[in-house]
Amino acid sequence: MTTLNMQEYSNSFNRCSNATNNLLWQDFLTNKSGKHDLKLITLVQEIIYWYKPQKKTDPITGNVSFCHKFSGNVWQTTYKHFKEKFGFSQDTIRRKFVILENLGIIKREFRTVRFCGTDFNNILFIHLSNEFYKLVTGFNKISFDEGNKEHIFFTKNKLPYPKIHASDNIDIYNTNNRSIKSNFFGDSFSGKKTKSLSEKVKNFFFSTPKTLADFYPILDKDCLELQKLSGREFTLNAMNEILLHMSKKLDMRKFPSKEAFIKYMAKVFAFEKRDACKISSENFRIKANIREEEITSRQKEQYLEQIENSKETDEEWQLKKKLSAKLITDTAYDLLRSYRSLKIENDNCFLLLSKSVSLKHYERNIIEREVRSIYAREELILQIKVLGGGIRFWNKTRSRDEKNGGVAYDKKGSEPNLGQGIWREIRQEFIRESGYNGSLMDKNWLSKLEATEDRENKVVKLVSPTEFVRDWIMSRYLQDLEVIGRKFGFSIVFRG
Repeated sequence: MTTLNMQEYSNSFNRCSNATNNLLWQDFLTNKSGKHDLKLITLVQEIIYWYKPQKKTDPITGNVSFCHKFSGNVWQTTYKHFKEKFGFSQDTIRRKFVILENLGIIKREFRTVRFCGTDFNNILFIHLSNEFYKLVTGFNKISFDEGNKEHIFFTKNKLPYPKIHASDNIDIYNTNNRSIKSNFFGDSFSGKKTKSLSEKVKNFFFSTPKTLADFYPILDKDCLELQKLSGREFTLNAMNEILLHMSKKLDMRKFPSKEAFIKYMAKVFAFEKRDACKISSENFRIKANIREEEITSRQKEQYLEQIENSKETDEEWQLKKKLSAKLITDTAYDLLRSYRSLKIENDNCFLLLSKSVSLKHYERNIIEREVRSIYAREELILQIKVLGGGIRFWNKTRSRDEKNGGVAYDKKGSEPNLGQGIWREIRQEFIRESGYNGSLMDKNWLSKLEATEDRENKVVKLVSPTEFVRDWIMSRYLQDLEVIGRKFGFSIVFRG
């Protein structure tokens, strides 16, 4: 038996020996129902076993070498070997070999061999694709000199393994190939590999298995094929909704190829209980597919549509309709949901809200412009107030004096009483960081507190006139005050 020393096998022989057990190539050898084809897998494992080199150690020198389990470059066998070892019928073995040839894994070759002057016809030789073998084990097959014509030869014995070994008397003088027409032999064993064959093997066996979610959405051309295979006239939108719903429940279902996915989904649509006509609308959605954000957005849009379609005609409803159309959806929804009433006193328009709503300056200008338009009073100044003494916008008679730390003053220029010492600086910084409503927040809440400074311990102690005021400030403003206090090296605490 011919041997060949190979360093790459010597370094990682154990890993090579177990490689086929760790890979998932068996998962792609399936029958029409999508289940593992155990007979096909068994045949492939047997062929890989025979092509996997065996390790030989010289007892004297200790040198390691590797050799085939058979003589020569190609494994010579018979259908009888598989029949007696695995119990498969000869016809089954032949059909499985045809499948393997179509997949580009093996190539059958039938030769006429002369042994000791006697001709033996139709001797089966099985070639294993080096590309497939490398993808499975991570190594190339051991190759031998093409001039070497030694082969293991079977006689008509009952043993499943070779018994008679060839000698130099064996002469292969003719090659007959009775297998199906294929250019696999020329492509994979003559050194002239084609790109298409390489992609076929890799894509079929070793591309990453894909889930249902990976095939979403279904394309137009695939929709036509699925309609034809399933015999159901589902629209593209309906197919994608059903696929999306299934992908969430069957996230572990994987497919080796797009063809397998198409066959699977064709059966799904064929047995789908939904009526294809009833779900043919482009607006059809499966409830489980709708995300929480979409549900919330739809609720907001429906709420605003109800306001716009309302038959009420008074001024406040006209304002609501205008705001629902002019403001962006989220802002209009938050504002109108918290809307309570609108009061006009002299030149001031008070918009009363149940909770604070964050508005940008241009959004406030839109509200003010619509109020003036509906009430036909250009002198109206908008003020937004939260019920319970909360936040409102300063009217336009206020201005900012950058020289005094950004604190808001009225036209007379009188400065609010901010206290003394470090508490004054904290309140000024709070007003500056709170933006447009900072002065009002300070006036309504912080101005009610009594502050005592402990400069030795770096503490500002605050006392509230009522528990309500204390709880309000602690829940809404205390965190901001503590951050500002740390900038000045002081901590903020409440007494009592």
